[in-house]
Amino acid sequence: MLETSSVPTEQVKQWLGDIKPLWPSLGEVNIKRFLVSFPFSVEEIVINKNESFEEISNSLGMKAVKLILSEAMTAPGIKLTVKDNLNRSFVVKAIDKLEWPLYRPGEIFEFCKVVNERDFLPLHFFHVTLKAAGLVRKYKGHLVATKKGKELYRDDKNGLFCSLYSALYEQIDISYFDRVSLNGWPNLQIGIVLCCLTMIDNEWIPEEILMKKTAIPDKRFWESPRDLPEFAFHARILRPLWWFGLLEHRIVHSPELKRETDEFKKSKAFDRVFTFNLSLPKDDRFMQ
Repeated sequence: MLETSSVPTEQVKQWLGDIKPLWPSLGEVNIKRFLVSFPFSVEEIVINKNESFEEISNSLGMKAVKLILSEAMTAPGIKLTVKDNLNRSFVVKAIDKLEWPLYRPGEIFEFCKVVNERDFLPLHFFHVTLKAAGLVRKYKGHLVATKKGKELYRDDKNGLFCSLYSALYEQIDISYFDRVSLNGWPNLQIGIVLCCLTMIDNEWIPEEILMKKTAIPDKRFWESPRDLPEFAFHARILRPLWWFGLLEHRIVHSPELKRETDEFKKSKAFDRVFTFNLSLPKDDRFMQ
């Protein structure tokens, strides 16, 4: 259950520590408006699909999407396994062609004698998302592109990203990709988090601080292992934005924590991609 009050409770203050959150500035009325299952469909969040954004077009995520779509558009499509996964030959090809950071071919093949789609998470992630967005479908044992998929593949604007990103939060239970027990958090707050990210300067920030600044904590935190919220926030909010080129990512060593930490900063396109249907008289940057 979310603590939706614009004034944090004592328990929430304890979790925040000395970090000042941004979400209270939205006000309780706007916060409640954003806690909907279809924020893109009801246009609480509007994605700019009429411009092209180099950061998105050149992102690893879009390269993976285009690879799947291009093969699915070529007859007879991509052969599927009996469990409807992409065949191993295509998976090996994708691993080699995409050169995905943190998913090095040598390490994948070292741990997996036979590499399946689910062994290469980015490929599985975008296959599932393309299906949910209605851009690909199964036909005679192959994955083929739909009419909509073909049209968006050829679109030189931002329509493909718009379709995929909204599907991630409206058509998929994104927790499927990480299996963390915090169902619904923070993905049901996607409007609140994105709006708060718009208020942040383009500078490197540790993901824990980003989480505490932008996401309303859940009461289940107090009964969960301490690192679960940060992992869920990374997998469900930050990672998709990073893979689509709207966040930059780096790993740094923290002497204070004596471990490596993930840091993110917004790309130049971030503030031009999302518009928020809010009434904020103090600052009209977020208004449509």
